[in-house]
Amino acid sequence: MSTESSLLQGIRRPEYTGANRCLPCTAVNVLIAIVVSLLVAVVVLPLAPVVFGVSLLSIYYRGYLVPGTPELTKRYLPDRLLAYFDHGDERVQAADPAANEEWETLEKLEYEREHAVDPETFLRDAGAIRAETDVDDTAADLRTTDEFESALLDRADQLAADGVTAADLTEMFETGPDSITFKDRDYPAVQIDSRVRPWPSDAALHVDVAANDVLAERTDGWYDVPLEQRLDILAALRSFHERCPVCDGVVSFDEAVVDSCCRSYEVVTFACEDCGTRLVELPSDAAQGDLLADAERA
Repeated sequence: MSTESSLLQGIRRPEYTGANRCLPCTAVNVLIAIVVSLLVAVVVLPLAPVVFGVSLLSIYYRGYLVPGTPELTKRYLPDRLLAYFDHGDERVQAADPAANEEWETLEKLEYEREHAVDPETFLRDAGAIRAETDVDDTAADLRTTDEFESALLDRADQLAADGVTAADLTEMFETGPDSITFKDRDYPAVQIDSRVRPWPSDAALHVDVAANDVLAERTDGWYDVPLEQRLDILAALRSFHERCPVCDGVVSFDEAVVDSCCRSYEVVTFACEDCGTRLVELPSDAAQGDLLADAERA
């Protein structure tokens, strides 16, 4: 390794660069670098390009120029602007359909229009869900069938014991194992080709893969459903669990605050009251209405 490479490795901060880079903080630091360089130019013009170049190198390799930038960004940047940067956040993309529009192509949209299904009808026909009336027979709630729930949990337990592999995800995402990369995050996430797909917990990942496998066994039409709608249906099915697949505790909806590098935002969670395992996590403004109904794509 050269002396130059050793020096760069010494100053690099991987926790603030690469996939961990905070875009709002980077923008603020570049702006600071420009202002400082302009001030230097007023005093010593030839020195300004040097200051600007060193500043950019620091931002590139360390993630920041000024320590404490996240607090400055959170305090002084408008929340509306910070929310715009959230469209690059993996977890927000997964929860908010509007954040995924840039990934759509005309071919995908046309396929979705032709092959989209009514989620409730599809799941009823597959024997996955049923309507359960209340004691007064005045209303009906959807529930997973006992047979489907049992098969799903058996498969999820197997995945929890053995771990999810690339081979487990190939059919689910209609790709080959070489196109799947598990990402190093504090939550489960895999990169499928150029897109990262996250889950709020390991249990949520296990339940999704298990439900996908069981539905594929129960109906020949599962893989005809457009990929994004299939994933929406799987996410909606997570909210059907009344008991935690990890500890068998009671699962319920709640609200929480999630902190990113420089922004806090409210989310609606569907989580275990005992162990805290989250099965569903949605930004509060994207969590309106019925999840299964939201899975319908016209």
